Amino acid sequence: MTKGVYGFVTYLLSMCAMNLKKETRERLVGGLFFFVVLFTWIDKTIVELSSPVIYLFSCAAPFLAVLILNDGRFGRIKMNRISAVLFIAFVLTFLIGAIMTLRMGSVILAVTYAVAFPLLAMVSSKEKVGMIMRRLCWSVTANFYIIIVLSLIAADPNEQTQYSGIIVNPNTLGLFSFVAFIAFIYNIYRRRKLYDYAGLGLAAITVYMTQSRTSLICVVVATVFIIIALLKSKDRSAVGIKQLAVAILAAVALFCAVFYLSPISEKTHDYINTTLIRDEARENIRDVEMEERNFDRLIQSIEGGNFTTGRLGIWQIYLSQTGIAPNGDDEPLIVNGEEINMSAHNTYIHLAYCFGLLCGVFYLLYNISVGIVSIKLMANKKNLLYIINFIMVLCYGIVTLVETSYNIASYLICFVYWLMTFTVSFADLDEEE
Repeated sequence: MTKGVYGFVTYLLSMCAMNLKKETRERLVGGLFFFVVLFTWIDKTIVELSSPVIYLFSCAAPFLAVLILNDGRFGRIKMNRISAVLFIAFVLTFLIGAIMTLRMGSVILAVTYAVAFPLLAMVSSKEKVGMIMRRLCWSVTANFYIIIVLSLIAADPNEQTQYSGIIVNPNTLGLFSFVAFIAFIYNIYRRRKLYDYAGLGLAAITVYMTQSRTSLICVVVATVFIIIALLKSKDRSAVGIKQLAVAILAAVALFCAVFYLSPISEKTHDYINTTLIRDEARENIRDVEMEERNFDRLIQSIEGGNFTTGRLGIWQIYLSQTGIAPNGDDEPLIVNGEEINMSAHNTYIHLAYCFGLLCGVFYLLYNISVGIVSIKLMANKKNLLYIINFIMVLCYGIVTLVETSYNIASYLICFVYWLMTFTVSFADLDEEE
């Protein structure tokens, strides 16, 4: 960003700076993030709750965050030239593709990416990033507990081949629980409370119960890096027999409650199944006994060499009909005369198909550049914030290879990735947290 543009932007921001008390600012950020996190899963439950308002709010949330955090003090965006060029290229191709295919929701999303997140980097500081992380982790863990409680009350695991609680797709619950897993780790390092260890156990066992292979891999990757950080650290008070016992007991308790007690309210479960359940969830109902459950999907997939389980075929179909020009929603995938109604299960291929080949390529290269930046920051800073930032970047990269995840309004891990990239990787934080 040139000095002239930077000066003009900071002048505009200074005109709408808010003089708020620190506590008030943090409460507002917490309330905003709570609803952002809530809206990433509320329309994916077994009950149809989708609304355009949810999408619009999620796209507006980064702008609202800028407004709340704007106290008249600004920093520079520390984005190297390669990342900057790739970011601009991705946003432009995404926006052009959205306009050409009349995807107005994607146009709004492109504007959010292009404007709101760079502004977030400018208004960020060491103190504000600490506030963002505290409130983000609180919002994620609070929503996680809500999902778990509602699932225990209303969801019957014996009707689900893979456990998903009140969420339609087990992968969605698994990835949400992975982000909660990271949030609990951050909270543990920050305050050392036993209930955070219990939450960590709950998040880990929830990922395991879903048997979402992508989520399991992310948990394993995160655990490896956290263990390495612990071994290198002189302070190992975060881990002890008592803390491990609490996490394990919480995990065992939830596992037993899910498979032997839920649904706690049969009336609520029956009412939802007869009156409110969406068609997709109704079609997925199965009669699954405990002894029939497969809790070794990841290991079996790796040993059998079939981790992608059909995704290669889907990718080939999408790539065969992908070109420089984008494909609109009125141009469905046709294979052997039949319409294919499924996502590409790969973020870059999906973007390339829907918004043009260059869009997918630029997003891939941009994410690689972000990964390189996060590695350098972790190596130089050597503290928890940058370790977690790298873990989120790496795990989001894993998710993008097997899922379609580019929309902050729909995927929690995508929102966290974009938020941390611009408030940690690209923000001018003068001091280490």
